[in-house]
Formats: sequence, C-alpha cells, structure tokens
Amino acid sequence: MVVRFAPGLDEHNRARAGRPFAIPLSISRQEGAPAAPLRSVTMQASYDRGHTWRAAQVWRMGDHAVALVHHPDGEGLVSLRATAVDEGGNSVEQTIRDAYRLRE
Repeated sequence: MVVRFAPGLDEHNRARAGRPFAIPLSISRQEGAPAAPLRSVTMQASYDRGHTWRAAQVWRMGDHAVALVHHPDGEGLVSLRATAVDEGGNSVEQTIRDAYRLRE
C-alpha cells in the first residue's frame, strides 16, 4: 500500500498559515495485490521538521480520506505522516518531510 497526499497548494508549493487546511488522501495498492478493506487511516503533521507531531482529524470513505490540520501562524515547512491498516493485517506508514511551505 501507499498513501497519496493531495493538498491544494499554490504554484509555489505553499499553503496559507494560521488556518485550518484540508488534505485529501488516497490509499493505493500494487496492481493485482489483494485489496482487503481498510480498517483505519491516521495522519499527523509536523511544523518543526519532524521533531514533534500533531494528530489530524481524519474522515475516511473507502480508500479515500480527508485530513484536517491546523496550520500555525508564520512561514515554515510542513511534514506529513500517515498510517493505514487494512482488515488483512497489511499496513503502511509513510512520512514526507518538508512536504510543503506555509505562507502568510
């Protein structure tokens, strides 16, 4: 499995600081691999290059989800980490350091 993050960013790979921000997620599997239903999807964001993580609220619909993070004020970088577990016991934890920038 792989987690695909699809945040709506501007042309400079940035999102607005100081506000809630929705990040669509999708879970993909290798072609031909068994596709057991997902049991859980979680996501976290870090604003200090992965030293500390904040849990996001996640709403899941099948193999798709939307995570809501709360960007702090100020410029900086956002790292993302997601975990997905299916009913067959398969799991993935995926981290993207410095996934995008914040702007005022």
